[in-house]
Amino acid sequence: MDDRLWRLLEDSGCTCVSELRVHFATPWHVACSVDSLEDAIVLAEQVVPKASSAEHKRIGGHVWKWISDNTDLLSRVQARLRSKATRIEASAGSKVSPGEVFDQLMSGSLELCKQTSRAHSRWISNGAGTPVEAEKAAKRFWGTVLVQIMVEARLPIVEIAVESEEQRVMYALRALGTRRSKTLRNRARTWRKARDWIQSVKGYVFPRSPADVVDYLIFLEQESGTKSCIAEFMSALSVLEDAGQVPVSNQLCKNRLVVAASKGSAAEVQQGKTGKKQEPCFKFAKPEVISNYMRLIWRQLKASQGMMKKSCLRISGLGSVNEVLNQTWPLLGNFTDRQDASLSSVRSPIMDPAAQRRYLKDNVDADFVFLLEEHGQVSQAQLNRLSELLPDEDRVRQSEDTIQGQRSFTSGAFVHKDRAGTRRNLDAFPFASELLARLVASNFPGRVFSSTAFFRDLKQPLHKDTTNGRYDNLLLACSDFVDGGLWVQSDAGDVERLVNGVPMLGKSLDWEERKIVFNPHVWHSTEDWGGCRLVLAAYTIGNDGLLALSEREKLSNMGFVLPGQGKRGPPDSGGSCEDDGAMEHVEPTPVGESQVDEPGEPGPLLGDATVEDLPFSELKSGCEGPPMVGDFAGATDEFVDGFGRCSPGRWKPSCRGRCLSPAAVAFARSLRDKIRRFVLDNVPDLAKSTFRLATGHWEGPLFASGPMDKLREEWFDMLPDPLRAREMIPHQPFYLRAIAQTLRILEDPDYRIIEEGKFCFCNGVEVGHTSPLGPVPQVFRRRQKGQKYDDSEWEPLMGNYRDGPEVEKALLEAFEKEEAEGRMFPLSFAEARNRYPGSSLRIAAQADIPKPDQEFRVVHDGTHGVQVNNEIVMNDRLESPGAREVSAIQKLGSVASGKVLFGLVGDVKKAHRRYLHHPEHWGVLACRSRTDSPTVWLNRTGTFGIASAAFWFARLIGLVGRLSLRVLLDAFVFALIYADDLHLLSGGPNRWLNLWMLLALFCLQGTPFSEKKRRGGLQVDWVGYWIDYGRFKLGISEKRCQWIIRSVESMEGDGWLVDVRRFHELHGRLGFMSQVLVWMRPFLAPGYA
Repeated sequence: MDDRLWRLLEDSGCTCVSELRVHFATPWHVACSVDSLEDAIVLAEQVVPKASSAEHKRIGGHVWKWISDNTDLLSRVQARLRSKATRIEASAGSKVSPGEVFDQLMSGSLELCKQTSRAHSRWISNGAGTPVEAEKAAKRFWGTVLVQIMVEARLPIVEIAVESEEQRVMYALRALGTRRSKTLRNRARTWRKARDWIQSVKGYVFPRSPADVVDYLIFLEQESGTKSCIAEFMSALSVLEDAGQVPVSNQLCKNRLVVAASKGSAAEVQQGKTGKKQEPCFKFAKPEVISNYMRLIWRQLKASQGMMKKSCLRISGLGSVNEVLNQTWPLLGNFTDRQDASLSSVRSPIMDPAAQRRYLKDNVDADFVFLLEEHGQVSQAQLNRLSELLPDEDRVRQSEDTIQGQRSFTSGAFVHKDRAGTRRNLDAFPFASELLARLVASNFPGRVFSSTAFFRDLKQPLHKDTTNGRYDNLLLACSDFVDGGLWVQSDAGDVERLVNGVPMLGKSLDWEERKIVFNPHVWHSTEDWGGCRLVLAAYTIGNDGLLALSEREKLSNMGFVLPGQGKRGPPDSGGSCEDDGAMEHVEPTPVGESQVDEPGEPGPLLGDATVEDLPFSELKSGCEGPPMVGDFAGATDEFVDGFGRCSPGRWKPSCRGRCLSPAAVAFARSLRDKIRRFVLDNVPDLAKSTFRLATGHWEGPLFASGPMDKLREEWFDMLPDPLRAREMIPHQPFYLRAIAQTLRILEDPDYRIIEEGKFCFCNGVEVGHTSPLGPVPQVFRRRQKGQKYDDSEWEPLMGNYRDGPEVEKALLEAFEKEEAEGRMFPLSFAEARNRYPGSSLRIAAQADIPKPDQEFRVVHDGTHGVQVNNEIVMNDRLESPGAREVSAIQKLGSVASGKVLFGLVGDVKKAHRRYLHHPEHWGVLACRSRTDSPTVWLNRTGTFGIASAAFWFARLIGLVGRLSLRVLLDAFVFALIYADDLHLLSGGPNRWLNLWMLLALFCLQGTPFSEKKRRGGLQVDWVGYWIDYGRFKLGISEKRCQWIIRSVESMEGDGWLVDVRRFHELHGRLGFMSQVLVWMRPFLAPGYA
């Protein structure tokens, strides 16, 4: 085996194998002396000192790689050597000079010390295979030695009730923190000497007073005469007292007399005032001393300990322990056993605020990490002690009646005017902050919160939390007290309070299972109580969208549940389907509700198999009864109007708006009346104007800007915040803030996506390459199959498909036009690299595709090279209306009072460019007018060629369409949208008025219509369908049929030799036609195969 390993090392290219075999008996001995690449290089320098530095690095690299690749073989050599060591063999040893060994040991060689330490660690670790495992085993070995010292000294950690002594050792090892094995070894060896002296002189094994420590310091000063011995002793004492859970007020290492004495002794040693010379570097303890010492310690460890149990509060996701013992955890009890009354005047019982904060940061959080990592629960006593240890803070408000001992501690996120971030306490006390956050998340599943506040005997006066978000505040009682509920303003209440001198009704909320959930935007105050009132509060800041991505990730990792956090996971993340995280902006907890949603089941993987839809509530539409069903040629499915599953347009007009609240119905009627007056005043002859619009003779905008602006002002004045409603978001045509307020009043389930959260339409939505989009079950059905894109090599800086002066001119003209409208902007390549480093800058290839109107469309290829589309995951299925929906509307019209339907068709201009992307994602939407151009153009808005463009526009136009339909309530009108092609239709005596009111509502919200594509009538050509509402017929448009005929004739003329792309294009259009011409479907099957 040895020869094989040596041969492998020689085959690897190492040129000093013969020299290594001279110095090392076996390959395993080489491995024991090398623990890193740096060690291997040092070994090469010692073996072949005359070689160059580059040769040393090369040899070291070969040796280290050889050790890493042959761990199993080296372990087998070690096992053989261990077996051989157990046998007694009489063999002549090699001639070794004792003088040479002594000289080498006493030389103080750093490399020799290092190799000796490594070898000893390997011995302790029983020949662990990797350096990491060796370090872990050595750390546990020396940590156990220190634990034995703590047990012998009867430090407070011994008083912790444990189920087994192994558990006590585990707790103590945790208390030692992240110290390396070498540090623990030095502390243990240092204390061994101190223990022997204290036992022989004082009669006990651990110092009981500062005088004992001072006496030993004087001994060290006289006997050792080195400054390092004094420092090492103080470090060992500090480690033992900290890990042994000695309260800071009783710690001898922090006693003023001890600290002063240690500094004085060190100063005298440094000045040479002691007569003792430094002792040799190496000392060796006799094996029998260590053996006796170990037997003594283990006898102490075997002593039985009592255990007491106590009720605990649950923390989910932190461990599998069923119940936590009522333990005296670190810093949770007073350690007074070893206080020396004679020296009480020397001690400092109260630290200054700065020292207290430093101490808490270094110790309290280190102690409470056990509660997070080792247990699933925390006791009331521990929380009570935590409230005493955490620093008190200045409060914004508090009652005039000050209670002795009241405290507050706030952590998480903050918002101040237009600035948001994380609080200092989150960094100063990370583990305590995480403990409180996970406690809230466990007891309030499905609720969102960005901040926590820990209150002790704090009475809040009447106030409103004006800076909070639109989510409920959460209260959790963490101690046993009487009453102490909350008075909350409510018109339905019967408890009266004076608010600014005015009587106001409200109700008193009592604790239900230690919890209270309430609306923070109404007046509320704390009720009187008896006992110690310890309450943990959680809330959400008003504009969490101002938080940076790193801050959101930090809060999320520490247990805070931010708005929209659940949607970040993949479909199979196992997240809840009913909580706010899983359905961001769609299924929020209504303000004022107190129930807790039940968690849902984890969603299935996206794939070829059919997956179940997420829960969908038809009541969110505000309509009564079930929605209509699409029916054509014997096939039925959900009715899809393109505005979302919660769109009122999916219901019969007579069923719309019946489940809305009275306030929502009143608002809709009021706005509808304003729209009606506006249409009647500005469209003189409704029928004639409709025919002009349908025949393409309407010129200019649909409504004059002056009257429309006046109508918008009336709309803004109806909203809760008119000033905010008037605010226009740059580079977006829609009045997003007004739409958000209106949809909230009209009880739309998806209004929050407009202006809440970091990624929203006001701040900019995400591209989707960093985290999945959706699911949004109230708007879309769940996607059943994942989208597949072409595989390509990673190339973040792609060249355009065509270069040349003409192409560059055309692209520059298009880019400059987009820049004028705020949708693009140029940067130098260097500046773009600086703003978006690494893969956050991706320059995609550009192509120009001619359009029928003599213009061309710039296509941004987000697939090949840059791979943006390949990284986008959408959990929602984008569905568009088709033959089934048109057939269902015709059938409804045939039995309704107004049988004949009149339709209009329009087009949303540059639809996919009408929403803003978040500035953090602009870098992946970059392009250039020429492959070698030094100027990079960045897209601010949605981009044609990015996979998520259709998703975001569908979600945005769905909000606009649902607002329009909710306002019109039960009017006999329908709206269908296929991508950016809008189809409006109405029947009955009010058909003209309904159509114009619907158009007015779309224009009111800022929808930009294309003036060139307006048409309509009883017969409509819409997205390739030919629809005859007068004769209730449905077919394929003549234009689509002619395209199919020309394509087939062209293929026939080429001898049926076609490229794959042309075939897919033809096959796709035939598939579209098969929705109406169902007899074609069997003939298309071979093409899909």
